[in-house]
Amino acid sequence: MVFAQTNFAVLANDGSWNWFNDSRGLFHNGVLYFGSVRNADGKAVLNAFHPETGRKTELWTSTLTERDDYDSPGLLLRPDGRMLSAYSRHNTDPFFSFRISHGTDPSLATAWGVEQRIPHSGAGVSYANLTQLREEGGRIYNLVRNQRSNPTFFVSTNGGLSWSEPRMLLQTGPRVTRSYVKMYSDGE
Repeated sequence: MVFAQTNFAVLANDGSWNWFNDSRGLFHNGVLYFGSVRNADGKAVLNAFHPETGRKTELWTSTLTERDDYDSPGLLLRPDGRMLSAYSRHNTDPFFSFRISHGTDPSLATAWGVEQRIPHSGAGVSYANLTQLREEGGRIYNLVRNQRSNPTFFVSTNGGLSWSEPRMLLQTGPRVTRSYVKMYSDGE
């Protein structure tokens, strides 16, 4: 006997993402949240898909444009039920952008705050990998490629409202060497 899913849903007719941003999607309170970059205008977008009804809602679009799948947002569900999203263009700007939902129902476009940016990091930023560690007082980390294209992280101690200066996690060599690091966290 063969079992196969037959009720596929097209989540984005014009969207791309890559393996170097996490979480690329989250399932929360019966809603699938997923980010991508539209080819039509090069904007990062966040969508909500309701599997029970098949309804899809575009929650926000970035103000930055670049047709590059590396620009797709990383997502984090905070313990208070609010959602954080971070994204950047591919090594184009010395900052990353982020948004935070205002309430515990991030499936509404009106629930999302305005796009914000970290202060200048001194180098181009690529990727967004958000994680929060309970045993570190709830600190949120955004692991990116920055500082001479090395694995680098920013820390927030206030739920993503503000961020530390960049800190290099690994140095890949004396010159610019593009590293592709996959991050994992057990949440602790």
